Amino acid sequence: MRNPALPLAVLAVLGVPLASQIPATLRARLEARIDSTASTGVGLYYRDLMTGDTLAIDGLQRFHAASTMKLPVMIQLFRDQDAG
Repeated sequence: MRNPALPLAVLAVLGVPLASQIPATLRARLEARIDSTASTGVGLYYRDLMTGDTLAIDGLQRFHAASTMKLPVMIQLFRDQDAG
């Protein structure tokens, strides 16, 4: 069992597109990718807003919320940079 410490947006790294069904092979690929990292704790949650399909890996684990805030802040910084 992984120790929850460093959340990771694996789907963003893999560039996984929205899909109407999440195949079991995708879950297996993601779990293998997570297991191959040096991180001691990885949590993943994906929800297709069009279909409602979800995928959760270690979804019941607790993570410190500070790390989850970095991605939206970074996105806004990039938007601000693009806007001048």
